[in-house]
Amino acid sequence: MMARERSVPTYIGAGIAFPHCAKENLDLVIKTGFQVFQFPNGVSWGGGKVVFIVVAVAATANEHIDVLAGMANLLGDEVKTTLLARATTKQQFIEQFEKA
Repeated sequence: MMARERSVPTYIGAGIAFPHCAKENLDLVIKTGFQVFQFPNGVSWGGGKVVFIVVAVAATANEHIDVLAGMANLLGDEVKTTLLARATTKQQFIEQFEKA
């Protein structure tokens, strides 16, 4: 993921980043999966960008595209991502995530 980030940043806007591995490392992925992280105070994502929600994906082949497409409703809605970013408890975050 770090190699991918160095070559092409994965910040997609609205305080969201979608890091995934570089094509040359796809053979290291055993099974496609993702993890969602919330940073209530934001973290620097380089280039002056601040990220509040990170969806980190490990995917075989081009399956990261399927994961992104499956989350498009959430990732494309700034209100929903703001509610996720502002959640103060794990339960609030899960409830907002499930609503999306």
